[in-house]
Amino acid sequence: MLLAGVGCSQWSRSQDRNTPSHLDVEDIVARCSDVYQDLNTLHMRGYLIDNRKESQRVVPIRWDVVRPDRCRFQIDMDVAMIVGETWWSYNADEGRYHRHHQFTRTPVETAAYLVSKSVPFMVPSLLNRGRATFGPTWEGPVQRWSVEGFSWIAGAPCYALVHKGIGAERGNDLTVWIDQDSMLLRGWRIVTRDARNRPHTVMHCEYDTILLNEDIPYSRFMLEPPEPLVAPATDVPPAQPVKD
Repeated sequence: MLLAGVGCSQWSRSQDRNTPSHLDVEDIVARCSDVYQDLNTLHMRGYLIDNRKESQRVVPIRWDVVRPDRCRFQIDMDVAMIVGETWWSYNADEGRYHRHHQFTRTPVETAAYLVSKSVPFMVPSLLNRGRATFGPTWEGPVQRWSVEGFSWIAGAPCYALVHKGIGAERGNDLTVWIDQDSMLLRGWRIVTRDARNRPHTVMHCEYDTILLNEDIPYSRFMLEPPEPLVAPATDVPPAQPVKD
């Protein structure tokens, strides 16, 4: 099932309280988490903008997941491959795979974090932790997140969930975009503010292609040198609010 962009005609749906447009935070998180918990295979392609260093880094990314125990993550030309309790990392500079033994209970999260140089991708956490990805507050009123309208991400209308005050010094804001129709993650952004309270994007991630429960060949998990991913467009505009 290809989750492509949604046209404007689909957006102008009924706005009564029974439509997904009026889901609250807990409903959105529950539906999103359930999709990731129930899926059998997942393929995602997109890009990451990383501004943590002086020079901006813009790289393509790709996820291939086959439950119960296979995952391949590629960022630019670096790869993390997880099969069962063992995972391998491919370093483009060295041109070879390194084998690693599992040393955490969440090898997909660990592998992606290390290979990407500490990018906090949400996909592996959604696969492993479900609702806990968004924090441990789901049995009572949600205090940390808010729904702040809708945004167009990769041609799809998305809920914009915002968590303010994250990070070691509580100085960053995290925005997560959930596809209104599929309830899958379409992207996320971390923003910090300078001394004059001006916002600056630290990292921005979007997924323009999502395939859910489609066949992924076993050859995808062979220890072969990776093929180059399609370079992301550098002129992709930031998410824009959708006006009612």
